[in-house]
Amino acid sequence: MRISAIHEVSRISSRVAQLMPRCSNSDCKKNTFHIAAWRQRGFDVAGQWFCGPECFELGAKECITALLTSRGKNDSARAPRMPLALLLFSREILSADQLKQVLTEQRETGENVGNIVQCLGFATEEQVTSALAAQWGCPTFNVEVPKLPADIQMPRRLMESYRALPLHCVERERKLLLGFVDAVHHQLLYTIESVTSFSVSACFIKATAFENALRVTTRTFRQNEVLFDRKNSIAEMATISRNYLLQCGATGARFGICQDYMWARITGAKQNLDILFRLPDHY
Repeated sequence: MRISAIHEVSRISSRVAQLMPRCSNSDCKKNTFHIAAWRQRGFDVAGQWFCGPECFELGAKECITALLTSRGKNDSARAPRMPLALLLFSREILSADQLKQVLTEQRETGENVGNIVQCLGFATEEQVTSALAAQWGCPTFNVEVPKLPADIQMPRRLMESYRALPLHCVERERKLLLGFVDAVHHQLLYTIESVTSFSVSACFIKATAFENALRVTTRTFRQNEVLFDRKNSIAEMATISRNYLLQCGATGARFGICQDYMWARITGAKQNLDILFRLPDHY
C-alpha cells in the first residue's frame, strides 16, 4: 500500500512538472526544479519563456544574433513590373517628348521620377500616387491628414526613414494597414509583423499627406521611445533591453531589423516601449 502511494505521488509530481513551464535557457539550473522556475513571473522573448532577468538577457542576445545573421534574407525587394515613367506614359499622362525629358533628367540627377514629373508640371501628385500604387499592385489611401491609430505604434525614426505611416488597424483581427509614399519596403512589413504580431498590408498615400501627418504628430508624439544613435554591440543591446524591461515592469520583448537599426519592443500590461539601436559594423 505504501509503495503504491509513493508511485502515485511520483506520478502526480511528474505530471505537474510537465505542465509547468521550462526556461528556454537550456543551461538554466532552475530547469532541474520546475517549481522554482514556475514561481517566478518570467519574461517572453519572441514567444520563448525565460524564468528571470539573466535568462531573459541571454535569450535577447540569442534573438538579436539570429536576426543579424539572417539580415537581408527577409528584404525581398520585388522589382516593379513597369518603371514609373513608362507607366505614366502608358496612361497617357506623359507624352513621348515628356517621357524622354523625364528619363534624361532622372539619368543626370538621380532624382526620383515622381518628383521630376511633378516639378516639371507633367503630372499631379494624385496621378503619381495612383501610378505608384498600380506599379506595386496596392490600393491608395486618400486622406489629406492621416490620423495615426493610437492602438498601434511605430517609431518616428522608422516612419521618416521609410516614408511610411501606420494608417488603420483592426485590433480584434490583428490587421494593420501601412501607407508608403515611394515604394513598398518588404523588410519593414516583415519586421512590423514580427514585433507587433499584426498582419500588415501595404497601400500608398500622397507625400503631402505623409508630411502633414508627421507635422501634426510632432506636437503630440508619444514619449515612450528611446533612440541609441551610437553603434551598439549585441551584448549591449541585450543588457539595455533587460534594464528597460525591469525598469518598466514589462513582461517581454520582441526584436526586428529595420535598415541600420535593431528595433526592440518592450511589452507590458499597460504600455509598450520602443527602443532603436544603431547596428554595429561587425557582429
